[in-house]
Amino acid sequence: LGAVPTDKELRKYARLFQRTDSDADALVSEEQAKEVFGRSGIDENEVAKVFGLVDVYGRRRLAFPEFATGIHLASRARAGSWNTA
Repeated sequence: LGAVPTDKELRKYARLFQRTDSDADALVSEEQAKEVFGRSGIDENEVAKVFGLVDVYGRRRLAFPEFATGIHLASRARAGSWNTA
């Protein structure tokens, strides 16, 4: 995984965002996002750190760019190419 998601990864993240955004308001709740980030295999503390980094507006809901960044960071953390400490 590179520092920047590829077009293929972004398409995958977009599909996942659409499936996760159950009320179609273009935002994913903190709980939903953390559940998805946790599927990457990182622990609960790392999930919380990732969410804190990407929730740039502090609204506890993520738009697609924030969500995609969070998924990519969680994937990099799992792969050992990003340290959440």
